[in-house]
Amino acid sequence: MQGLKQTAWVIGATGFIGKFLTAQLLKENYQVFAMCRNLRQQEAQLRDWLNSSGAVKN
Repeated sequence: MQGLKQTAWVIGATGFIGKFLTAQLLKENYQVFAMCRNLRQQEAQLRDWLNSSGAVKN
């Protein structure tokens, strides 16, 4: 098990609580799958999180 990243799914990742949860999970090196209602409105914020975490965007 050692060396495997923990995975989290965050539904509402750009909402009031979700944005803080997503940021914290990324800081703690989780693999995060983030879902949001309106990507176009939140794309810049999500892009910043992804770039700062070294994540891969699919």
